[in-house]
Formats: sequence, structure tokens, C-alpha cells
Amino acid sequence: MRFRLVLVLCVLAAIGALAMVSGAAGSTAGAKYKLKLVSLSFACINVPSCDFDTVVIRRVDDDRTSCRPTVDFSSCKWTAPAGTKVVLEISAAMPDGTFIWGGDCSNTGPRCKVVMDANKSFEIDATWTGP
Repeated sequence: MRFRLVLVLCVLAAIGALAMVSGAAGSTAGAKYKLKLVSLSFACINVPSCDFDTVVIRRVDDDRTSCRPTVDFSSCKWTAPAGTKVVLEISAAMPDGTFIWGGDCSNTGPRCKVVMDANKSFEIDATWTGP
């Protein structure tokens, strides 16, 4: 009888521990994920005052922070809670450009969006064309 009681208690303890571990592994409550720039390519065609130092990548969701990738590439990274919809926008003191986003934030145009459900990275390929 004593052996059965010890066995039952051991089984119950193991089931309880398994439930706690499996619940923690699937949970994203309170989790934060990183989004960072990993590659960029800029070009100017017939733009008399082409200045890549004026390029800014800005978060336009609730965060509103920005980076200047040609001035400080490593500053182009953000952290956001799980489930956050991050919106990035590129701008520069040059004529309209053509933008191709890659990686986890894929799009064409000046903006891209990504939902933070894991660590993410993005790339940007931008070309400014003058008259």
C-alpha cells in the first residue's frame, strides 16, 4: 500500500511539472522580440545632390523612433512586445525613390509592416532617380 501511494504521488508530481513546463514553453505573455536591419543597398541615378546621410528609417507605429543607417548602421534595431505590429518607413532629403524591402519585412514602397512573433530582420534596397 505504501509503495502504491508513493508511486501515485510521483506520477502526480511528474504530471504537474510537465504541465508547468509545457505551459511556459508555448506562452508569449511578456515576451519581447528584436527587429534589426541586416543589409542595405542605396543608389542614385541623375540626382544632383545625392546624400545618403539624409536617409532615415523610422518606426511610425506607437514607438516613433528612427535611425540613420549610413551614419550608424548598428542603431537600426528595435525591440517590441509579442504581437506588436511594427511599421517602418524610409525617407530622405532626395526626390521620390523606389524601395524594395526584404527579409521579414517584405514590401515595395516607402513602408513595410511586420508582426513581432519572433526575432526578425529586414533589408532595404533603395534607388532615387532624378529627372
